[in-house]
Order: sequence, then structure tokens, then C-alpha cells
Amino acid sequence: MRGKDLILIHPPSVFDFRKKPIFWGPISDTVPSTPVFEMYPLGFMTIANYLHQNHYSVEIVNLALRMMKDINFNVEKYLSSLKAKAFGIDFHWLPHVQGSLEVARLLKKLHPNVPIIMGGLSATYYAQEILEHFPQIDFIIKGDSTEEPLLYLLREIEKGKEDFSFIPNLSWRNRDGKIYHNSITYVPNDLNHLSVDKWFLASFILKGMLNDNHKPYYLWDKAPMAAILTCKGCSFNCVTCGGSCYTYSQFYGRERIAFRSPKNLIEDLSIIASFTKDMPVYIIGDLRQGGNKYVEEFLSRLRNENIDIPIIFEIFTPASKDFIDNIAKSVHTYGFTLSPESADLEVRMAQGRHYTNDEIERCIIHSLEAGASRFDLFFMLGLGKETEDSVQKTFKYCLKLTKAYHNKNFYTFLSTLTPSLDPGSQAFEYPFAHGFRLRYKTLLNHYHAYSMPSWAYFINYSTQNFSSQDIVELTYRVAYFTAELRRIHSNKDEVDLIKSRIDASKLLLKKIDEIMQLKDDLKRDEELQRLTAIIQSDIGNGILHTPFELLRALSYGYKNAQS
Repeated sequence: MRGKDLILIHPPSVFDFRKKPIFWGPISDTVPSTPVFEMYPLGFMTIANYLHQNHYSVEIVNLALRMMKDINFNVEKYLSSLKAKAFGIDFHWLPHVQGSLEVARLLKKLHPNVPIIMGGLSATYYAQEILEHFPQIDFIIKGDSTEEPLLYLLREIEKGKEDFSFIPNLSWRNRDGKIYHNSITYVPNDLNHLSVDKWFLASFILKGMLNDNHKPYYLWDKAPMAAILTCKGCSFNCVTCGGSCYTYSQFYGRERIAFRSPKNLIEDLSIIASFTKDMPVYIIGDLRQGGNKYVEEFLSRLRNENIDIPIIFEIFTPASKDFIDNIAKSVHTYGFTLSPESADLEVRMAQGRHYTNDEIERCIIHSLEAGASRFDLFFMLGLGKETEDSVQKTFKYCLKLTKAYHNKNFYTFLSTLTPSLDPGSQAFEYPFAHGFRLRYKTLLNHYHAYSMPSWAYFINYSTQNFSSQDIVELTYRVAYFTAELRRIHSNKDEVDLIKSRIDASKLLLKKIDEIMQLKDDLKRDEELQRLTAIIQSDIGNGILHTPFELLRALSYGYKNAQS
């Protein structure tokens, strides 16, 4: 294998999940990936493109997906075969805390002289702890924009330099073990420098179709979806979000939103449309954050290009009839996603979402009447100010909406806020003020929690009305309720299968709790290993291995969900 300047490696959430006795739960229900979190961040593509434009060779390795698809895949042998001047590992989402650090440990063992670079929002937040406790990590590039600092770093590594004090956004350790933190000063005001070269994006899409290293997530072959990022930063302050306006300004150096131009967004859509007419494209970030002129330019260019692929628009608040009608005039096939989180207005407002149920319903009606091919509504339970009454209110509201609009391309999705509050979010920094209590906050605490044998131990919070155990129980109630909602869309046999697997998972969780109470370490390990065969399904044959995965597969209409 010819050596690369940089190999970007996406780890599983827990390493090695194929051998560890671990019981997955609903820790990924609101994203396309499984609990292994095999979906790598969009930043991998922008980094690879930016470095390619600067004459650096970059390879992406979706290690998590490779491990999922082939249970006999030899990770150590594969990693030892890689040749690179540097390795990059993402630690963007907190559920990767154990997997990212363990993959880095193995890489350092196999390639002791090759620098390992880590990046992502969680890596930024925990930069000091990572460098202090995990010597396998040499560099951390902080903030939401790593392309240019990474280019500077690779140049210095190539030269054999040891002083990196001039590189913005960099935390690093010198040969004597001293840790340095350079300020986050590279925070671009726009994202036009990330415009993707047409041929690069084309080859990237083609590799995703043919090569597991580049596939975005496990079910991509059955339900492919592309995504386009509109901006970095946010104008909203949702209290549990690690990408809120507050979090960006406090921890990632961003005081204002940086947008990609409508021209660049349309160029990406055009390239995707040249490959396929069927794959939906998810527009990440509410276009309306850019203002009316931004929206108008985007939609005008979209009309002029006559791009005929399904486009899903993320909206942070209910959209006006004018906005929806403008979308309908500009896009052949389109849908919307909205996340009110709770049907209880008091709980929703406490989360930072300031709109009513009447506004939500008007938006749904206008969208479906205008011809939207899909409208997805997401609710989150186990929130800070939530009570049993507000939980019941959300259940009833979801049932009401599903019955009213189920034959009109409308879907509701429910999950609990698992497994973790986002580091840097207002709820994480000031939990009591927002109705939460943290079970643990440090990187080491989270690292050890994700090394435990059950998802119930991953949960890093409780609320003023629900203990962490209550949240586990609430999660199963949500799963049962969601199964009943799916009965409206699916056949009875599918729903009965889901509910039977939920019952089985509850029994497994109870058994794991009993085993964890054993004081004899050897006996405890033996009992956990005995459960491994039951807990772990045949990942190598592509079986969805939790009832929650089956639920989500049916919800999104994936084929072969009963496998």
C-alpha cells in the first residue's frame, strides 16, 4: 500500500464491541447510524478535499463500519498495514470516548513514530484531560474548523519541526511531556473556502458506493442519504445542545455563524444529482438563519438549475406558509424535519424552543398541502423540567398527530435523551438550573462508563423528577409506545416482533445488573462472557442487533428490517 500523508480513521463508539460483552441500547435513535456510531463526521470530507487541493494525499478509513460488516475482520493486522505520515482520529460525539482513545492506543503501539492527531468538539472540550491521561494522542486540533490548522501541522511534521506554538487552535505535548494550548484563533467568518472540487466530490461519492472505508453508515446501501452542511455555529440556544450559540461562543471561539454560500450549496447538489435521482439529500442547518436574501438566492439558484433529487430541509422552528410555498415552487421532491422535543409547552420553552403546538400543526398542514413528500417530527423525553404528566402529554400528542396524518407522509419519532448531555451545553455546565443532575462530568468518568457492559451505565445524568434508572425505564416505555405508533404504518407481525425483542432486552438488562453486583471479579467476568453470545447478534451477517435498531429501521422504511 502506497503511503498517505494523512489517514483519517473513524472509530466505533466502543472498541472492540465484537469481543466485549456489551448490551447496546437506544443511544443512536435520532441519527442514521447504529449504536456503534459508524457514521463519520462531514468534516472528514471537507478535510480530505481541502488537503487534496493543497497537494496532500488523504485516505478515509471507516474502521467502525469495517468491524461491523465483517466479524472476522482483523483490526490489528489491518491497522499495522497502513502507511501514513500522520493518523487522524475523530472524537466529535461523546459516545466515541472509549473507542477513539482505544483505537489511538492500538495505532500508537503499531506505529510508535507516527503522530496521532485528534479533532472534534468533544476533543476540544476535553483537550487538557486527553493530553494529560492518554499519551497515545500527540496533537489535538480544536474548534469547529480544522482544515487550515491541520495543513500547517502536516507541513511542520514533514519538516521534522518540534515547535508548534504558532499553529492556531492546536493543543500539543512536546518530547518532555509538557502540554501546550494554543488559542482558538482560526475561526473563519464564512465557509466558502470549503467549496468542494467537482471531481473530488464525484470520486468521493463513487468510493462511498464501492468501498466500505468510505460508506457513511451501515444501512447506507439500503437507505442511502447524503448531507450538506449550510453553516457552522447556531443562532439558537437549546439548553441540551452541544452546538448551541452559547456552547460555540464559550468553548469553540465562534461568536457568529459562518455560512456556506448558496452558490456552493447548489454546486454540491448538482454533483450529487449527476450521480443519482433517488438519494435524498439532507440540508443540515435551518436555511432561514442566513436571512431572507440567503434563502431567496438558494431557492432561485435551485429553480434555475432544475435539480431533481429529494431534498430534506431541517427547520428549527415551524415554517411560515410563504417559506413552504417557496420551497414547493423550487424543489420537485422535498420534506421537512422539526424537533419540538416535548408536547408540553413549559418543558419545550425550558429547552429553548419558543413556539406552540398550534404553530407546529399549521406548519404540518401547510407542508403536506403544498406537496411535501415527508414531514418528520422528533420528540425527546427525559428532559430537565419533565414530569410524568408532561410525558403523558407528549405520548397523547404524538398519537393524535399520527392518527390525523399517518396517510399523508407524516411520521413522529420519540426517544429519550440518551446516553449523554453534550459537553459544553448549558445543561452540562449548569445542570441544576435546567432541571438536571450530572452523574459524571470528566473525560475519565465517561471513558470508564463506556467501558461498562450495558448502555444503562453510559447515561451521564438524571433530572429533578427522574433518576437515571427511571430514564432507562422510560426508554422502554418509549420503545413500546413507538411500536404501537408503527402499528399504524406497519403490519401487526412487525410490531409484535419489536415488542418481543424489547421484552428480551429488558430481561438482559436486568441480568447484567445482577451480574454487576457480584463481588468476585472472576465470577463476574465469567458470567458476562456467557451473556456475550446472547447480547451480540451476528453483526457480520448484517443483522440489526437491538430492538431499537429494528424500530428505527421500520420507521424509516428500510427493507429487510425483519432479518
